Amino acid sequence: MPSFVRVYVDDPAATLKRAAARGARIVTEPTDFWGDVLSRFADPFGHLWWVYKHNPGSASWDEGSADGTGEGDWGQADPTENGADEQSWESFATPELTAIHSSLMEAMASLQDPRTR
Repeated sequence: MPSFVRVYVDDPAATLKRAAARGARIVTEPTDFWGDVLSRFADPFGHLWWVYKHNPGSASWDEGSADGTGEGDWGQADPTENGADEQSWESFATPELTAIHSSLMEAMASLQDPRTR
């Protein structure tokens, strides 16, 4: 069965380049993501690799905002107060986060059991 593998490396771009040279499909180019650099590739066997590098200079969940300013309103108000069941995607989505989400949805849609190929 396909699996998701999460690893931390020193150089995500170089790791993706080596993976592509061995037949992997790049899913997400290295992107700053909540205190890390995130990238992904799908290997020829159907596994989706999440390749990270810790990047202390980028935003983290503790800073409270997707743009790294620390001025977000996360946790400040209950999103259910005004009848909403959850906070909307648009309220915190950045272009980087949207690209990461879109590339994941596309990659997951293409996953299949390697036994059925």
